[in-house]
Amino acid sequence: MDEAYSAEGERPPTEPDDALDRASVLFQHNPGFRQAFLRILQRCRDEAVELANLEATVEEVPGYPKLKQPPYFPIRWLHETGALEELYLDSDGRLHDGAEVAELDEDAFDDLVVAFAYRTTELGSKLAERFSLRNRLAQLLADEPDRQQTYCELLAFLTQKRSFAQIEALLRGRDVLVGTARDGIALQPSLFIDKLESVGAVAYDGGWQTTPEGKELIEG
Repeated sequence: MDEAYSAEGERPPTEPDDALDRASVLFQHNPGFRQAFLRILQRCRDEAVELANLEATVEEVPGYPKLKQPPYFPIRWLHETGALEELYLDSDGRLHDGAEVAELDEDAFDDLVVAFAYRTTELGSKLAERFSLRNRLAQLLADEPDRQQTYCELLAFLTQKRSFAQIEALLRGRDVLVGTARDGIALQPSLFIDKLESVGAVAYDGGWQTTPEGKELIEG
């Protein structure tokens, strides 16, 4: 992995023996990129996707521009963890895998390959399941059952883009802000938004809104 692996400037530890645990470090160290990682793995699950198209998918992730990283980076990081298989397209649109191009010299490679493509591996599918919104939201609700109703109400409220002032107005004066406080200090509405954002259920893009994955979950 190169120095760009972690947005926080930290390299992941190499101690875990299990491949899934090692790959999970990417998600754990880069929470801001989790939605992009999941969108990439979902997009490539059933078919190989050309790099340019995959980069466009990353750019469409709500809030991605604020991360100020080229869309190629999260794709490359997933490939380096083994979550994505790198494939190669020739001028006729045929796919070639790494074994097919391994023996080519630089000139032969350049003559054959016109574009890169990526496909989710079995490891990538397991990684996507481990960090899926459904699992992370279920864990949040299990950890904070006394706030469950408020989280669900916010997800429904934010199916339309809202300002933070509108969110504050919705929650202002609610018993949940005091009744579920762990230290006796009244909670701020921002806590609920932060928690939902951390699991990928809402995102900010000119306003707070439930993510497409969040909408699928509450509509399902």
